[in-house]
Amino acid sequence: VAWNYGMNFSQDFRVNYRSGTITLDYFITDFRNQAVLDLDASPREANIYALQGRSFAKSLQAQVDYQLIRRFDVRIAYRWLDVKTDYLSGLLPRPLISRHRAFANFAYETKNKWKFDGTVQWLSGQRIPDLSQNPTGYQLAGYAPDYALVNMQVTKDFGNRWSVYIG
Repeated sequence: VAWNYGMNFSQDFRVNYRSGTITLDYFITDFRNQAVLDLDASPREANIYALQGRSFAKSLQAQVDYQLIRRFDVRIAYRWLDVKTDYLSGLLPRPLISRHRAFANFAYETKNKWKFDGTVQWLSGQRIPDLSQNPTGYQLAGYAPDYALVNMQVTKDFGNRWSVYIG
């Protein structure tokens, strides 16, 4: 059981005769009845129990979509997440969830239906469940390092029936 509420603002704009959109989102989910997966109590156990306390997820996202030149679209976004749960050891950030995320997508389509698309995503460090009870060689730092993902693809459409894709 959860309550989800928030707001969205979206504004279209034009610069140099090209259209774009700015979008801002802020949403909160308050969990009232939740099965909690606790990986912090012991590195050798996955404890599952009913939520006793608070659990919430807050999300703020800003996004800009703009046609930089004809047939060349750009999307840039940033998302901040605050996701916490009351565990037996107290209120902690949920493990394996990046607090900060950034995204950039560049898409170009030629007149003869060739499509080129590139995406870069950056994710900040993620909390790792407590492994301090493990022997020294099997302990990890409290947070995983930041990382980036890069995806690229080329697509050729042949009419409305089929496409060839590599990525």
